[in-house]
Amino acid sequence: MAAGAPDVAACRHWRPSVDFAGLRLGLVPAWNAVVGLNGTAAEIWDLLAGAPGHGTLAERYRARRPDRAAQADTDIADCLAAWRAQGLFDPPPFRDVPAFEGETVGCPAFRRGIAVAGRSVVLEVDDPGLAATVADMTAGFPDGGAGRRHVLRVAGPEGGWRLCLEGRVFRRERDAVALRGALVSELIRLAGDWHAMVHGAVLARDGRAVFLAGPSGAGKSTLAAGLVARGWQMVAEDCAPFDAEMRVVPLPFALSVKEGSVAALAGLFPGLAGARVHVLGRRKVRYQPLPQGAVATHPVRPDLVVDLRYRRDFPAAHAICRTLSPLDRLRLFLTEDGYVDFERDLRNAFLRFVETTPGIALEHGGLDAAEGAILRQLDRVVERCSG
Repeated sequence: MAAGAPDVAACRHWRPSVDFAGLRLGLVPAWNAVVGLNGTAAEIWDLLAGAPGHGTLAERYRARRPDRAAQADTDIADCLAAWRAQGLFDPPPFRDVPAFEGETVGCPAFRRGIAVAGRSVVLEVDDPGLAATVADMTAGFPDGGAGRRHVLRVAGPEGGWRLCLEGRVFRRERDAVALRGALVSELIRLAGDWHAMVHGAVLARDGRAVFLAGPSGAGKSTLAAGLVARGWQMVAEDCAPFDAEMRVVPLPFALSVKEGSVAALAGLFPGLAGARVHVLGRRKVRYQPLPQGAVATHPVRPDLVVDLRYRRDFPAAHAICRTLSPLDRLRLFLTEDGYVDFERDLRNAFLRFVETTPGIALEHGGLDAAEGAILRQLDRVVERCSG
């Protein structure tokens, strides 16, 4: 291998390119990575990802693409340089956390057994402040049953913030806010055998479901709370777990309402104004338990993907919609705090779901406008399916 050349042995982690809405995508399942490829790059990618053949990479590329024989060395060098710049020849950095180190168990500030999608989990939290947050966040979960139970403990701050499973430390975090997020992810992981976990809210009504995506501060939680108050059922409040059929399983986490949205939602939820305030880093949050009947009872497959933005400068009745391309939709799902198990998804069910599920970018000035726009788009989905 030439000096400075990438280590192509890493390509054993790659998967041959796949079609996606007229494009070619390369997958690195072990690293949860997706790469867009043009025609030339797809040929080289597939040669690297496939079984080793006879001859050098350049010789095999020339045999496959005789029309590019003169440019073979340049084509390969350009692709390798681009993929090395994207880190595809080096595994992503993993946290240096001792796996399952021993944990001394004392008396927690909070302890409760809950049922998570039918599986019993005992939650234990050491820190009183974080204990109050976890108690309010999980208040809507039913009590856990007898029999085998997982014990999930949130420990710290003494000795560092850490998450323990069955009395053993398996994850450390920098602060209580990150540990709360890790707890949510682990609760969801324990609840089922998921093919993807994606940041966003899922709500259902009249047999139809919508996935609300968007960056932090886009207004997802506020809109989700408003829709729940209007009769929608909550399927996923902030993190959506997808099964092998791309259905989201309901989990009754309380609505998370940021302090800036309390005034707008207090009229819809009378108890919200007096709810306990939790300080999560620089944010202040209140948790609103889901009303009776607002928790979805069956897994749902989203019919519409919405990239949401609340616009303070818009009139309350104003909304603007734009159709999202399949690639736009894919970007919404492949975020840093999401995960897709491409290693097990050999049928590319996730990519097919993203490719075939319509999506819109929605900017709105208020609940009426947003709900109306979403319902109109769902009606169009039904019309297309019935037509």
